[in-house]
Amino acid sequence: MSLDDTYEDITAWLRTRPRGAALPYADRSCPLPASSAQRRLWFDHQLRSQKATDGATVYHSTLMLRLRESVDNAALCAALDDVVARHEALRTRFALTPEGELCQLVDVAGPVDLHVEDSSETRLAEFFAADFDLERGPLLRAGLFTTAPRDHLVFLVIHHIVTDGWSMDLLHQELAERYEAHVKGTPAHLPELTTSTPISPPGRARSSKTARSRTTWPPNAALPRSAAPVHAA
Repeated sequence: MSLDDTYEDITAWLRTRPRGAALPYADRSCPLPASSAQRRLWFDHQLRSQKATDGATVYHSTLMLRLRESVDNAALCAALDDVVARHEALRTRFALTPEGELCQLVDVAGPVDLHVEDSSETRLAEFFAADFDLERGPLLRAGLFTTAPRDHLVFLVIHHIVTDGWSMDLLHQELAERYEAHVKGTPAHLPELTTSTPISPPGRARSSKTARSRTTWPPNAALPRSAAPVHAA
């Protein structure tokens, strides 16, 4: 079955769903097949990582938040933990099965390691350029760099295999909202997520190739589109 057949099959299934119905979760008790886009990125990452240059950094997505005040480190750590727990794409890593198939492994939510230090252009560049191990993870690293007594930079680096430009906008918004809520001790009113990825449409028996395409529909989905992207101030 071709990918076009798979697309038409999934599209037909989506049209039969009740409007507003949540998409079913794929079974997390076993490895989840990677999408074709994720397999392409994984393969290219392996090639670039073997080179002496920093070619793999082409897939490093970044998010910077500047705080011109004293930083509440505990609130920042809690905000990071909240966002990563909320979006399992940020807890996903990739490994090959014994049969040589690339699969996704979703780790349980846990504390996010926040690297804290005084900044310099050299250290920021090193933090950005450090390679990711797609199998061991995590595929997100967070740093808090102090540039002056009341000038701080929250610097996130995420591999593109689990995020995209739209998702970074959403992450920006949610992290800022969670941080402010923890600082003030008030709840952050974020929209409830109605879907996550990977998903697995029900239907007839299918080949393993078709199953791989369906399990990760939409292809290379990252953070769910649960809110309009708004840059935090």
